Amino acid sequence: MEAKFKYLIKHIVLKDAIRAFAREEGEPYLYPIEFYTKYDSIGRPYVKGHGHAAEKVDHLFASFAQQDYKAIAIASDTPVGIELTKIEEKSEEFMKLAYTEKEIELLKTLNNNPEAMIRFWVAKEAAAKKVGYDLQENPKTFEVLAVEGDILTVNQDRVQTTKIGDDHVAGWTL
Repeated sequence: MEAKFKYLIKHIVLKDAIRAFAREEGEPYLYPIEFYTKYDSIGRPYVKGHGHAAEKVDHLFASFAQQDYKAIAIASDTPVGIELTKIEEKSEEFMKLAYTEKEIELLKTLNNNPEAMIRFWVAKEAAAKKVGYDLQENPKTFEVLAVEGDILTVNQDRVQTTKIGDDHVAGWTL
């Protein structure tokens, strides 16, 4: 039952993001039944519409993230990535596996606090999702190059990050 509930949360949030993005000023929202999401060969969601909804959504890109019973999603007319991760301490082993030497040095300037480490991870995940890459394969492929407040530059992408509640960080590609 829990897996079905999490599945529903994820898809409701994803449909709401698509409905909000596809809506034009003064027009009603699309009904959720008017479109659906499918996944391409590398796992990225894409949107398909029925009837008149097709012209509004068939060109859209979407991304979502879920952690426990929290979920976020984003839709855009260009490829996009989003991530949500709980703030928690990470082991030294994780740091060495996940971050390049340059990133570790950059994190030191931010006092190696758990929130900064998670912001880096979230930014890397969002950038990876944008191009359909599974960060688990090699997280060092995506490198945080700069930090400007809550915006992190990962490779060629800028990722906005924000704290959600007391214990999560979200990030999405700009």
